[in-house]
Amino acid sequence: MINGSDSGVMFTNDPVKGDPSKIVINVVEGLGEALVSGQKTPEQIIVGRDLKVFSKSENCKLDDKISAELAHLGLLFEDAFGGPQDVEFAIKNDYIYILQTRSITNLDLETDWEFEHEFDTPSMCEKDLHSTANVGEVLPRPLSPLGHSLLLDPYDRGLFIMFWDSKFVVKEVEKSIEKIKKLEEKETDDIDDQLQHVEQFLLLFFDVLISHELISMFSSFTYVLVAMFIRGSAEGDLSPEVLSDIATLYSKNPLKPISADVPKALKRLAKSIVENKHLEEFEKIISCKNAFEFLIEQNDSTGKEASRFMELHGHRGINELLLNGVSWKTDPTQIVNNLKSIIQHKDFDYQEVEEELCKDEVIDQLKCIRPEGFKRKIFKFLTGEAYRGVFLREQLKSEVVYATGALRNQCLRLGELLENEGLLFEPKSILFATWEEINELTQIRNSRILHRIRRREKIFEKQVEQEYPFISEGTPIPRNLDKFKDIQSDIELFGTPVCEGIVSGIARVAKTLDDASKTQPGEILITKYTDIGWSPIFPIIRGLVTEIGGLLSHGSVVAREYGLPCIIAVENATDIFHTA
Repeated sequence: MINGSDSGVMFTNDPVKGDPSKIVINVVEGLGEALVSGQKTPEQIIVGRDLKVFSKSENCKLDDKISAELAHLGLLFEDAFGGPQDVEFAIKNDYIYILQTRSITNLDLETDWEFEHEFDTPSMCEKDLHSTANVGEVLPRPLSPLGHSLLLDPYDRGLFIMFWDSKFVVKEVEKSIEKIKKLEEKETDDIDDQLQHVEQFLLLFFDVLISHELISMFSSFTYVLVAMFIRGSAEGDLSPEVLSDIATLYSKNPLKPISADVPKALKRLAKSIVENKHLEEFEKIISCKNAFEFLIEQNDSTGKEASRFMELHGHRGINELLLNGVSWKTDPTQIVNNLKSIIQHKDFDYQEVEEELCKDEVIDQLKCIRPEGFKRKIFKFLTGEAYRGVFLREQLKSEVVYATGALRNQCLRLGELLENEGLLFEPKSILFATWEEINELTQIRNSRILHRIRRREKIFEKQVEQEYPFISEGTPIPRNLDKFKDIQSDIELFGTPVCEGIVSGIARVAKTLDDASKTQPGEILITKYTDIGWSPIFPIIRGLVTEIGGLLSHGSVVAREYGLPCIIAVENATDIFHTA
């Protein structure tokens, strides 16, 4: 409002770099409105806290003495108001007019880079080697902030627990699951009570997780012994012949891992829908949740099969080990759509053949070894323990998923209570706050936490799309996916066969479960990994190729159980192949 003047804005702390040693002055000729509205590009002067001009724009006409006087006023305001200031001013006839001063409001706001890396674990040195191993199979997406603060410590600590008796472990898990189910019956509308409730579930989740990791160690240990026995030594590569024998051995597991039951249960359910003449009404129901409830309500084999499926597998689903996952019981869309696909293509019309072979018959099928006498007895014992290891590992993984789902539901319930009090935007927003922030939010209404939640939600969408190499040296850097876009020449890819067979079909490349939902019967699915969420697709595909996984991974176990030709560890398969 001072005509014929120079106008500007001064920050007593660099607002871009956050450098408190620099005072930044932006100035234009004329009224300040031109600067604030962006109509003019300002000249910039940077002054040190010693009031010496550090640098200035080439065409800046503001005198150094005036600049120093401005900076001095800024420091006085900083002392008076207790923090860095945003000062608006005008200069006319070498006289400084202060129009207003206020605290810099966004000085301490985190940048996108800080949000992307706020939960990173630092490397000890530049030569550190990091590997995703097969973690990408069970935890395919980034942990949400709440998942990071609640789940990461139990997973880390669980890796250091020593081996224990497997029978004892299973009994302890059963006790923990019973406690979880009893706690689920208790409900509260009090936020403080719900906070304590979540912590109780977290402790029980930890107990179940530790037990699963103990059994996984047992399963891995028996696998190593079996592999060494077949290879004939403790050293050397696992040749294709050795891997084939290992796959053959594990494919004859008489204990039937629970994860392999999913595709078979879906086919049985699809068959009962057709035989009991429920198909027409089933297909009319638009809501997938209502459609599955309709199946459960039937007083025949359809109702029994549907109830059995939800009782055994309803707690499983997409991203099942993450707090931001979704169970089939909560959203049965994937199950209903796969049932319709199985029925449409009549893939339910099959006979389950339970091939029961004794251990001696299985051993006689192997190509690399023919143990006799005492060696054969030892190998039979190891084979039985290996079968038991896989069976128990899959059983306890199912219990870990149940415990994770129970903890997830309690966290979302807490989110509902916080939303009712106006402390959260929506219940799911709780997943993007840490446990410490949630406790703080219940004590004081800190708007900064809500701001962080919103920014983390946006950053998380970007992080989900990133992919990392199997092995990284130093700080892991996302892969460059553009390099595979224009591949023209023939490329030969290699992997590990886990279930032998020769099949042909159209390639269906699916990097996500949404992509996989488009799979048609008879296609060969090429994907990064599979977990239980992919099981409903197994009944309709002809073959499976994955980028990650091992001989004991989910895809391998189900493929062998289902007799589905499968190759794992085919690097870059989803980038080089394309859906026809």
